[in-house]
Amino acid sequence: MKAAVVCANEDVQYLDYEEPIPGPGEVKVKVRASGICGSDIPRVLHNGVHFYPIVLGHEFSGDVVEIGEGVTKVKVGDRVSGAPLKPCMKCDDCQNGNFSLCKHYSFIGSREQGSNADYVVIPEQNAVVYDSSISYEQAAMFEPSTVALHGLLQNEYQGGQYVAVLGGGTIGMFTMQWAKIFGSRKVVVFDISEERLELAKRLGADAVINTTKENYMQEAMALTGKKGYGYVFETAGQIPTMHMAFELAGNKANVCFIGTPHAELTFTPAMWENMNRKEFHLTGSWMSYSAPFPGKEWELTAHYFATGQLKFDPGFIYKKSPDESGTGGISDVQDAGTGQRKSVTCKRIVNEWGDSCKMILTVTLNAAIDKRYVVENFRLGEVNRVKECAYTPGGKGLNVSKPAAIAGEEVVATGFVGGHAGNYIEEALKPFGIQSEFYHLEAESRSCINIWDETNRVQTEFLEPGFTVTEEQFQGFLKKFRNLVKQADVIAMSGSVPKGLDGSAYQRLVEICREEKRNVILDTSGALLTMGIEAKPTMIKPNLDEIRMLTGMSYDSLEEMIEAAKQIHEGGVEIVAVSLGAEGSFVVCEEGIYQAQVPKIDAVNTVGCGDSMIAGFAVGMSQKISVEGSLRLASAISAAAALREETGFFVKEDMERIFKEVKITKLK
Repeated sequence: MKAAVVCANEDVQYLDYEEPIPGPGEVKVKVRASGICGSDIPRVLHNGVHFYPIVLGHEFSGDVVEIGEGVTKVKVGDRVSGAPLKPCMKCDDCQNGNFSLCKHYSFIGSREQGSNADYVVIPEQNAVVYDSSISYEQAAMFEPSTVALHGLLQNEYQGGQYVAVLGGGTIGMFTMQWAKIFGSRKVVVFDISEERLELAKRLGADAVINTTKENYMQEAMALTGKKGYGYVFETAGQIPTMHMAFELAGNKANVCFIGTPHAELTFTPAMWENMNRKEFHLTGSWMSYSAPFPGKEWELTAHYFATGQLKFDPGFIYKKSPDESGTGGISDVQDAGTGQRKSVTCKRIVNEWGDSCKMILTVTLNAAIDKRYVVENFRLGEVNRVKECAYTPGGKGLNVSKPAAIAGEEVVATGFVGGHAGNYIEEALKPFGIQSEFYHLEAESRSCINIWDETNRVQTEFLEPGFTVTEEQFQGFLKKFRNLVKQADVIAMSGSVPKGLDGSAYQRLVEICREEKRNVILDTSGALLTMGIEAKPTMIKPNLDEIRMLTGMSYDSLEEMIEAAKQIHEGGVEIVAVSLGAEGSFVVCEEGIYQAQVPKIDAVNTVGCGDSMIAGFAVGMSQKISVEGSLRLASAISAAAALREETGFFVKEDMERIFKEVKITKLK
């Protein structure tokens, strides 16, 4: 049989593999759909497997094609979804029906061979038979659905109350639906993505709240008559949403943490006092099993999928690629816990792995934490009280990552990070669905501090130098980078570089991209830009000063700047985009010269608008949009980003409105 085999770290091969044979009490399943869960990513990329070689995959469905001795409840031809846990059935926890807490368990697709293959063998008790009206793809979603339901059951859920679901990923969507099925006064879904919130409304949410908007908490509490929520389910595993749960909970509420955090988590005394004063119950939830095994979670999922009350929306599916036979395909769906993308493969699993994982790759060699402090009447040499503060992942490349992800693209971010600050940067990207593939150093990532004097409307910045990268470390990154490039449609590299790297850093990266025949956008300055251009990136986006630097000439008029851009284009750069600030931008390319003019807007924050423009061009390239169309899209995203306080963030409604008003003129 064929299987996606993890042969070593970062080494997955589509191979001929030994076909399993069912033993006593086991059934053999022809796999029709199998998921790549978020938990599989560190197994593949961070030496996270228990042994090599191994076939991963624990969210799957298919047809029973053979049964072993003693099998009585499952027959050949049955459609089944597989419960991956194999508890010992002997320990105290198992004897009490708490199978998820078994310490002597095995797990299909983790501790033994999984479903990313033509066939998988599972115990009869792990085969959940379902109605043929349920599609194979839908049946592969049984496992995340049961995780959501287990959270409700852990809290002895009762209807008639206000329910808050924090996180609009797959588990969040199922949690919302279960709360509706079992009765609720009102279910409200919280997320930062308008796309996910729209999906929540389609699936039946009574209300949705975008937590990036001002006064979202007041809006959320107003929905409950300021009493708070009787049930709060945190499904994202993110520190901000875990903190949010304490504030949203009403008196005597039930708060359940289903999501799993991957960064250091702390609670302030005030938060803890909030829990004490409200006397709410805080509960954890792990996996999805109850007695009799695998439990009512699996039985009810099969039932409510079949009745249509538990919905499977096309919005769960990101993309499909047909398999060899044309009867199946590879489908990307959102990760159950975080809303990140993952893959479901129908019939065939990961046929040529790299071709199934195309995305936009952003490069931030000098990532940082951007810290913004708002003060009134900043006084040098004195104590200044901070009115507001905000921490966001920073660096020009990451300011490209966020708007590209908001635009609906699959985005992977790479570069260098280090220490606790590096961990924070990676965690802060997860709510956007951005996958982190950074090269880790021991030294701390830098911070960039922005002090905004609200009274005098003056901005003061402190930029830390950051760590030093050695040539040996850069060589390690280059190896990782080359593997990532093979999976990418477009690579966007932006910003400065850490100490220790010279002007050739981006040149070497661009050369790798061109060797792999990938589109690459370079947005930097100085020697990095001069030497980077020598490798002939697909696109650059210089400003007026950089145009002057590249050509050695002083230009003032639009005509002179266009001639300068043409000179660079004729030197081998396919697309030269030049930003003109409030006057818009222009592009020189093989198809001609195009100027974009955006409507007048009341800008709130123009920092990072150039990065948002790069994101728009990357999206255009990924979607094979013309240069003219990409310019319009990039201009709209950049202008929409200027309307929001958070750098690198925009709202789709703003972008769509501005998009219609962007004027494109072909100059030549």
